[in-house]
Amino acid sequence: MLKFLLSLHLRNTNKLLEIHKGIEGLSLEGCVVTVGMFDGVHKGHQQLLGELVSLARKKGLPSVVVTLWPHPKVVLSNGGDVRLLSTLSEKSEQIEQLGIDHLVILDFTQRLASLSPARFVRDILIGRLNARHFHIGFNHHFGAGKSTPEEEMKICENEGLPCTMGTQYVDETNGACSSSVIRGMLMAGDMEKVSLMLGRRYSVSGTVVHGDGIGHKIGFPTANLNLDESSKMLPGDGVYAAMANFDGMWRPAVVDIGMRPTVKGSEHRVEAHLINFSSKIYGRNMTISFFSRIREEKRFAMLEDLENQIVNDVEVAKSLLVI
Repeated sequence: MLKFLLSLHLRNTNKLLEIHKGIEGLSLEGCVVTVGMFDGVHKGHQQLLGELVSLARKKGLPSVVVTLWPHPKVVLSNGGDVRLLSTLSEKSEQIEQLGIDHLVILDFTQRLASLSPARFVRDILIGRLNARHFHIGFNHHFGAGKSTPEEEMKICENEGLPCTMGTQYVDETNGACSSSVIRGMLMAGDMEKVSLMLGRRYSVSGTVVHGDGIGHKIGFPTANLNLDESSKMLPGDGVYAAMANFDGMWRPAVVDIGMRPTVKGSEHRVEAHLINFSSKIYGRNMTISFFSRIREEKRFAMLEDLENQIVNDVEVAKSLLVI
């Protein structure tokens, strides 16, 4: 647990990230820039952004990350359902920890989507950000037509903007790292692999709200979580060992995600039983950090059977959390 708590406080303490919502009024005398969604800010992103910071320092220029919000799929699919690994605030904090100087959040619209890659480079990167160097991911594409990295490098060459391509991050055990791969791992409940790909535990946050009191009746009261962001992706349904934080304190927990089939639940819920804790915390903000999936959600014939299973779940969680 000590290693977990220490890892939560690894932050860039040298400077503060400047966040710009749009490019109006932004004035830079030059910068080294990259562009992307960076959903999850996983190890592949971290490697690319580390390269960006190194390039910027060598050139004596600020490092700039340009990201898009909302996710392009939301706009291009007319409000389609998109599940994300990071909320905008989480993404900003994760980028700050990497030592980036400026984060520019572009409002993704149909108009922006219609810009050709050449126009984006000319009008935004050079014309508005005064970019002196563009660093792109190995599989990056942007602008109408989804240009390839090689095409983007050629466009930059034509515009007189130096452009380099980052190296691909590949995990020795799990292979190529991408947001889509991590979403698949998350849906499967493989939190160990998710943690390895992210370089940190996956977490969700929300407000503790009233439930139906069944957990309290069987001796295992739960905190029901109303997520801060509906677009934030949850791990696949099941029971998990986790750590829960509220009021600045981390506490071990058993977390159930799903429909609660034993009590014929009618809505999808996130419920956390805080081990050795029974105080009421309604209305407080809570963050749940997932360690490992204990089992699938299942229907029990009687509440007594569910109670016995939760006793076992708590013991398994204690062993996984080393408490």
